[in-house]
This record gives sequence, structure tokens and C-alpha cells, in this order.
Amino acid sequence: PLGLRIIESLELSDVPALPVVINVGQIRRGEGRIEALMRAALPELPDNCHIQELLREGLITLLVDDVVIGDAVRYEVLKAFITSNPNNRYIFSVPASRNVAIRPGPQASRLRFDL
Repeated sequence: PLGLRIIESLELSDVPALPVVINVGQIRRGEGRIEALMRAALPELPDNCHIQELLREGLITLLVDDVVIGDAVRYEVLKAFITSNPNNRYIFSVPASRNVAIRPGPQASRLRFDL
């Protein structure tokens, strides 16, 4: 998948990062929901390896696929998750076809997605 190739090509530091890909459509409100999605995306992760510990140590690179900018519910969930886990890396895939605000044109450069 393209997302994993992008993550693998990053050379941001010598600290290893575990790539995780989740789809924004799966995100729901509730404590631990994003962590559960991450765990499900990593079926080969050993049982004694805990997502919370990896997040606390800043060892995750999370790619959130198919982000819709105007989705206020998921935006707030993502914002809270990132605020709680600031030491990790985040990549967002934002398809123009599903985001009217970023379709090519003169307004595209003015879009802000503050997390």
C-alpha cells in the first residue's frame, strides 16, 4: 500500500517507528477506540506489546486514511488522540474527491486542518 511505502521512506530520526494504517471511517467516539483500531491493524504484534506503551514512547507512525475535513465528530476524536499522544508521527490522507474545500483551484492553498 502507498501509505506504508511513504512511512517506510521517512528518515526523520534514528528512532524506529511502527507504521499503523487506519481508515477515518472506522473512528468512533469513546475511550480507547483509536487504540483498538491500531491493535486490530497490527495482528502480528505480540500479545505482550501494548499500544499504549508504544504511544507513550513515541514509537508509532499513524497514517489516517480518507480524512474528510468537514467531519466534526472524527476531527474532534483525532484531535484529542493526537493531543494525548504528541510524541508520535501522524500522516493524513485527504482525498480531494471527498473534500469539497480542497478541490484544485485558487482556494486550495488556504485550507487549514489544525490538529
